[in-house]
Order: sequence, then C-alpha cells, then structure tokens
Amino acid sequence: KNTADASEAANASSTSSESNENQETGTFTEAIGIGGMQFLYRDARTASGYQQGHAYDLTADQGNELLVVRIKAQNTTKKSLRIDMPSQNMTFQASYGDQTVASDMTLLMNDLTTYQGTFKAGKGRNMLLLFQFPKGTVKDVNKVQYSVKKGSTTVSIDKAKSKKN
Repeated sequence: KNTADASEAANASSTSSESNENQETGTFTEAIGIGGMQFLYRDARTASGYQQGHAYDLTADQGNELLVVRIKAQNTTKKSLRIDMPSQNMTFQASYGDQTVASDMTLLMNDLTTYQGTFKAGKGRNMLLLFQFPKGTVKDVNKVQYSVKKGSTTVSIDKAKSKKN
C-alpha cells in the first residue's frame, strides 16, 4: 500500500499544475475544513482603513481601498479547539470584475488568515479578512466573489450557503 501511495504522490507532483487543479464550490466552513469549526459569512464593506481599538490602525496602500469581510468563527463542539491558521497553508482571494486579489496578512488579533488561538467549547468570535483593491474597483460588495485555495484545490465560496453553515 505504501509503495502505491508513494508512486501516486510522485506521479501527482510530476504532472503539470494546470491539470492538477481542482475547482469546487462550497461554504467557508467546507473550504477551511477545520473539524468542529464553523465559519459564517457575515458581510463586507469598503473602507480607506480599519482601526481596532486605539492600538492598531491599518490604512490601505496609496490608491487602494480595503474590502473588510466579517466572518463569524464558531466552535460547534463540546471541547476547546486550538486553531493555527498559518499552518493551514490557505490563500483567501476576492474577485470583482476582472480583478482578483489575495487577502492581506495583518497583525490584527481577529485576522482570520493569521489567527492562532483557542476557541472554547461552543464559543464564537468575529473574525476579519482584509483585501486591497484599487480605489473605486468594488462598486457593489454583494457582487464580490470569494475563493479559498488549499493545496491544489480552489473552492469558490457560495455566500448564501456560507451565511447558514
């Protein structure tokens, strides 16, 4: 069995990346895929910057504006769960028209891309994804498309389903 697995892995790595890409549609919960955790899409808005308390102020790069996306992360189990998002090797992307950007990684305590911490049993927390688009690009936040890339799989996010589960 192990030799078959090793040869499959070798074959997979030697094929071109285009043929190896998997496109799927799902929710943020499915795309992130952390057992016992639910990730619900709340809303999004554009802003010139984002401030967290008095300690941290994030301003978009010159000529850009931020797309601030709120995600509710919820532990659905009866035990505490330790979450280490950077180790998940995920890329969050937002697309509007022909423009696609990856999320910024920030030092914000509630940045989903960089979050490392524990969710107590049954507890939730409001998290953020921050994207920078050229100013004026995003005219309707409801038309932004999101995707999560993990390994060779890219999941296009169904926002309507992501609000429920």
